[in-house]
Formats: sequence, C-alpha cells, structure tokens
Amino acid sequence: MTEQQFLRQIKRLLHCKADKKREILRQLESDIASAKEGGKSWEEIRQEWGTPEQFVSEFNEDGRSIQKGKRILIGSVAVLVLFACVAHTRTKKTAGSS
Repeated sequence: MTEQQFLRQIKRLLHCKADKKREILRQLESDIASAKEGGKSWEEIRQEWGTPEQFVSEFNEDGRSIQKGKRILIGSVAVLVLFACVAHTRTKKTAGSS
C-alpha cells in the first residue's frame, strides 16, 4: 500500500469534521516526512502504524473518550452549582426566619 492509499483510507475512516480531517492528514504527512528524513522507509513506518483501520480505531476511540470526559465534567460542575444554589437559598431562609 502506498502512502497516498494509506492516507486516503485514513481520511475515509476518520469520524470527525472535514477541517479536523485535513489537520490530521497534514500532521500525518509531516510525521511521514520526518520519519523518512530520520532514515525510515515507508514500509517501516506503515508497519509501526499498523493498518489504516487499526490506526483510525485508536484515534476514534481516543476522541470519544475525550468527548465523554468533557460531558462528565460539565455534568459534575452543573450538579455542584445546583447544590450550591440550594444550600445558599436554604441559608438565606434560615437566616431570615431567625
């Protein structure tokens, strides 16, 4: 498989917006060029990276993990804010009735 075939498959398999795909592909092209400058052949690089499906599945899993982590963090902050509001309201009511 050539570099271009590999990159086309990566592009097809990525589950993200077009601008993010372009950014990822540019970075991969840069990584390939750097590895070649360091003396590696395309075949060595491809063997290290695995198949396009393996490469993308790791990337897509990492992306989902990050998004899930953000949702959990936002949910946790929302719950804390709600508890703080309830506690503040109860404190005001208690202070006002004394």
